[in-house]
Amino acid sequence: MHLTLFYLLASWSTFAVASANFLVSGQTEFTMGVLLPRQQGRVNLQIFTGALGGVSASAITNSGDPERPFEVDGDTFNFAGGFRDSRQQSL
Repeated sequence: MHLTLFYLLASWSTFAVASANFLVSGQTEFTMGVLLPRQQGRVNLQIFTGALGGVSASAITNSGDPERPFEVDGDTFNFAGGFRDSRQQSL
């Protein structure tokens, strides 16, 4: 009984460590500042094409800067910064 419990615990620990490594490596391989191949050109990444209150959404384009890959009305930002700023503007 004790030996079986030991093997079960050892197997679970190994699985937990392997899963944690997978998650960590997955997070380091994908960052929100990376442009997808379809986004590499200077096309408008803004998917909302309507207007609210008669005001159209600004175009989101590739700035060409890998540290701050997105550009809106001359301002550049990364995904996290743009998300934060858009939330602050909407409040």
